[in-house]
Amino acid sequence: RVCYASSVNAIGLAFSNRPLFFDYFPIDEEAPQHPTDPYALAKEEAEYQSRAFAEWFPGLNIACLRIHEVAPLKAVQEKHHKNWDVAAVRQLWGWVNPQAVARACLLGVENSENVRGSEVFNIIAPTTTQDMPSEQLARKYFPKAEIRTDMTSNIGFWTIDKAQRILGWTHDETE
Repeated sequence: RVCYASSVNAIGLAFSNRPLFFDYFPIDEEAPQHPTDPYALAKEEAEYQSRAFAEWFPGLNIACLRIHEVAPLKAVQEKHHKNWDVAAVRQLWGWVNPQAVARACLLGVENSENVRGSEVFNIIAPTTTQDMPSEQLARKYFPKAEIRTDMTSNIGFWTIDKAQRILGWTHDETE
């Protein structure tokens, strides 16, 4: 049983040295990865290694948690407000409560019988740090990305249903 703390940056995000590109929103665990910086490449490589370990050792189940910015909502909102382009746009207005991350790590180990080999799970709040509709943000900052679901509220830019379904994880914003 292994729980690996990966990062949403495995797809290429906050530290990218090129303009960000996303194929679609919301981003699921199967989204193409576009790493352009050392951190993103290291996270992508570590996820690849976990898949190899799971193949080498049948029965080894590894939950790779793609964790987002870990902090209470108010703290992340303040950070995003102070540094919009770097902190908010380059992070897709995402965040996750620290207690929710701790619970996800425990569930990654406790419910490992539901994981098949090595699997990636998005561990992110289901809403953004903003009150405005996510579709409005997506169209303004990432107009080439396909929008695959209703984003007329402040729904997060990442899917979390796989973590809910397989690990039993939910994000509780009141934590």
